[in-house]
Amino acid sequence: MVNYKLHVPKNTLYYSDTDGTHRTTWFEYWTTVTVEEDTPCEEIIKKGKKNLQVQIADNELFDPKLYFTIGLNNSDIEVILPQN
Repeated sequence: MVNYKLHVPKNTLYYSDTDGTHRTTWFEYWTTVTVEEDTPCEEIIKKGKKNLQVQIADNELFDPKLYFTIGLNNSDIEVILPQN
C-alpha cells in the first residue's frame, strides 16, 4: 500500500450548487489516500474527492454537510506521487 497526496490549489474554479455560481477556492486543500501502488490516478482521485469536497464546503460554505453541492473537476485535483 502506498500513500498518495491529493491537492486542490488556491484559486481553483469549482461550481457551487447551493447558489448556482462558479467560485474559486480561498485556500489550498490536501488529503491523503492509501491505495495499491499501481492504482490509476482516476481511482485515487475518486477515493479522496469527497474528503476534499467536505473541506471546501466547511471552509467556504461554512457547512461541511453541503459537500455534495461542490462541483469539482477531477482534472483540477493534483495527485502527488510518493517519494522513493
